Amino acid sequence: MLLDPSDLGSTPNNWIGRSQWPDPYFNGRVEDFRIYTSALSGDEIATLIEHGVAPPAPPIGLRAAQRSEGGAVELTWFKAVEADKYVVWRAVEEGDYLDIANDVTETLFVDYDTTPGERYRYRVTSVNAAGESPPSAETMIEIPGFPGTGDAPLSSVRVEGDYIVLTIPAVSGFLYQLQRTETLGTGDWEDVGSPVPASGDEIEFSDLHDADNERVFYRVVIRPDS
Repeated sequence: MLLDPSDLGSTPNNWIGRSQWPDPYFNGRVEDFRIYTSALSGDEIATLIEHGVAPPAPPIGLRAAQRSEGGAVELTWFKAVEADKYVVWRAVEEGDYLDIANDVTETLFVDYDTTPGERYRYRVTSVNAAGESPPSAETMIEIPGFPGTGDAPLSSVRVEGDYIVLTIPAVSGFLYQLQRTETLGTGDWEDVGSPVPASGDEIEFSDLHDADNERVFYRVVIRPDS
């Protein structure tokens, strides 16, 4: 028998093991009581009989938020009924979904493998012994582009004694590596010092000036600090 909730009318007496009528109470123990979001298909009922559990429901409430450390994305969702674990799926821009984690037992996952400037779409499926659920609703997040590049110019370039001093805008959560080359066309860039984490709104670099070189080219390579 298949009923819609509306078929039941008003249900003020929502008891388990007790009738709405003056019948005897149920004399036994209820080991399991389940409410599904839809009627089970014949295959799902057969799976339930075989495994003692139905395929899990898809997760709900999937949310994506950027963490403070670089471009990491934190995903959270609500626990799905009958789920033992979860599979996290990701698509870049309008590309196809690929699973990036398939043994997640918590309702939280952090994706550290992101690229600034990219837009990511996520969804999650639930898994148990009976199979895998349909995917959750999709959520999307765009990772901000690297600060200090593109339209963000150098704050200043100056010479102080034997040193060239460069200042660029900075944002916490990223590492900044100054590089130099004397011949721009070859692409032979060499690091100047070690990567510097942002500790304020700007980062200042200094490089010993070689008086024999008329031109020196600089760039700053930026990556998440994670």
